[in-house]
Amino acid sequence: MNGAHMKNNKEKYISLKRNFSWTFISNVIYSVSQWGVLIIIARLGNAEMVGQFTLGLAFISPIIAFTTLKTETIYITDQQNEYNFSDYFSVRLLTSCISVCILLVLLLVVDNSTETVIIILLVSLYKITESVSQMVYATMQKQEVVKFIAVSKSIKGLLMLIIITFSLYSLNSIILGLFLINVLYLLMFLLFDLKNALNFSIVKVQYIPQRFLQIIKIALPLGFLYMLTSLNTNIPRYFVESFFDTEILGYFSAISYMVVNNVNVFTNALNNIIIPRFSMLISSNELFKIKKLLRNLELLGLSLGIFSITLVFVFGDLLLNIVYGHDYIPYTNIFKILIFSSLFLFISSFHNCLIFSARYFRIQPILGLIWIFSSIILGFILIPHFGLEGVAYSVVLVSIIQFISRFILLKVVIRKLEIYSQT
Repeated sequence: MNGAHMKNNKEKYISLKRNFSWTFISNVIYSVSQWGVLIIIARLGNAEMVGQFTLGLAFISPIIAFTTLKTETIYITDQQNEYNFSDYFSVRLLTSCISVCILLVLLLVVDNSTETVIIILLVSLYKITESVSQMVYATMQKQEVVKFIAVSKSIKGLLMLIIITFSLYSLNSIILGLFLINVLYLLMFLLFDLKNALNFSIVKVQYIPQRFLQIIKIALPLGFLYMLTSLNTNIPRYFVESFFDTEILGYFSAISYMVVNNVNVFTNALNNIIIPRFSMLISSNELFKIKKLLRNLELLGLSLGIFSITLVFVFGDLLLNIVYGHDYIPYTNIFKILIFSSLFLFISSFHNCLIFSARYFRIQPILGLIWIFSSIILGFILIPHFGLEGVAYSVVLVSIIQFISRFILLKVVIRKLEIYSQT
């Protein structure tokens, strides 16, 4: 009995290690490729192009964050299989159509140049297609089979970088590159992602009103949370675009992306495999293993944050010069301020894995509202006094508020799990 138990634990450890390797490598490739796109735009284009591209991301991200309702997370944590995958997939298709409608209406009223509007539209459409692929990934992720997800993300990231490089180098046109990326993402979804998902689940479009409404009822708080989180991430960009101009937005966005990318490379890789693992541990009531895994993640987050801060303070100006060019060196101080947020974001993200796995969804929009109001208030207070550095200070302070609020909720979750384990 003990031998079988030890063998089972060893197999789980090997599975976790293998999945992390696949996910980490693919996230590095994808994140570096996304970052590479910004670098190529900065190098072969200009700061204004960077500003237009990041404005497109800032424009669509809150819309997608809300309308997708993060149904992939609901599906992965649904260990009782209350609803089948086709129910969740159908909801995602409908909400993606709603995203397109909202996008088109907003583009009719925005006060931007025609070129900027086209760029926003193309960036938005490929991000919407990507969100449908993420729902398909969930059927493999729930089974802890991440190989096909890793291959898909790696191919998309590398081809996106190649396409943008070719488009800017040969034709000095980012619009053509974004159009080709839309074609690439659609083909990858139809010919690779969907095909592989069929090996793990039945995938069909079906709308059963009662099941549909129940999923939306469960997922709506999570949709609000991710919309608010996305707004919180993008509010500094809105402030920069409003108080300064698109060129300064390009400089700020490129630097802030280095910080965000630094965090996402690790947290996205781990979150994709840790949330299903936490969910299974909660389902089997293994509180000791839950706490042990959480402690290990907290130590990892702390180590990564301290390392990132040290690296930027020692080599910040050199990194900006190598990555983006000499024009970005005057913004080194912005880089040094922003990197402090990574310490809190690393740990907070890992805390959120357990919170999501325990399915504490309804209270999270309240946290999101706290972050939004904090970001807006701090922006209006700090920017008039400190300029662009004020934007950076507000980012760090909001990350601290985010960490504290999630930590408090985490303690509530752990206490509930302790009570449940004793019954």
